This record gives sequence, structure tokens and C-alpha cells, in this order.
Amino acid sequence: MVVKELLLQLLQRLQAIGTRNGEIYDTECRDAMAAAVFSTFLLPEAEYQFPKEFGLCTADANQAVRGALLEYVTAARELAPVARLCTFQQRLAALQDVSVITTDGGTYDEFFGSYAACLYGEDGEWLGEEPSPNIDQSCRQRPERPSHSQPSEPGWWE
Repeated sequence: MVVKELLLQLLQRLQAIGTRNGEIYDTECRDAMAAAVFSTFLLPEAEYQFPKEFGLCTADANQAVRGALLEYVTAARELAPVARLCTFQQRLAALQDVSVITTDGGTYDEFFGSYAACLYGEDGEWLGEEPSPNIDQSCRQRPERPSHSQPSEPGWWE
């Protein structure tokens, strides 16, 4: 499976969940999903605990989103070295691929928002604190990642 196909599969699964759970498009849900992907695929954190809830109204919907994200992240982490996604910037570009569009016109930003690549270094270091003529002043603040206190399965990312 190639990276684009993997992303398309994730977007289609999330879109299917959204047909019955419109709240998946709310900021709270998008931020929670983005934080999970950021902390497990884009810039993995060893101590990150994958959430059990993403702000959807039902336990089944939260579980469906969790399953879709875990499947994506696990496969993406395995595929990354083969696809030469070795840096944060390369992984971010793969996630934010504007050419990946579902049959209903869905794109990554509907479910994850967007990270301004110019605010991060090649390996994910935050660059947004210092003024720079190349960085839009409106996106200078570091996005907050929600904290999740739900226990995760140990070693899920291995």
C-alpha cells in the first residue's frame, strides 16, 4: 500500500463515521484527532497515551475513530521508512497531501485542520517563536495539543 492510498482509506473511514456523527467535523474532535496523529506519526512521543475519546457523542463513534486512527498510524509508521518519510516535514507533507480527495470531495483538513509547515523545522522543532519575514504573523502561536489522561495499550506503536 502506498502512502496516498493509506491516507485516502483513513479519510473515507472518517467520512463514513461523519455521516452519522456530524460532530466529527467540530473543532474539539478535529483537534483531538490531529493531536493523536501528530504525537504518534508526525512527531512521535514515547510517553504519549492514545486517547479513547475524541469528543464524539457516542462511545461507538469514539471507538470507530480510535480504530481508524490507530490503523492509519500503525500502517503509516511501518510504511514511512519504505516511502522515505524520514523527517517530520516529509511525514507532514504526506498527511497534508492536497491531491488525496475522497469520492465525496473530503480532504485531510476537514478532519485534522492544518499545520503550517513553515513553523516547524525539518525534524519538527518549533520555529514559530522568533519573528521571521518568511512566516505569516497570523499563525505565530504554537497550536495547543489537548492532554489525554486515558491509559493506552502499552507499546501500541511498536
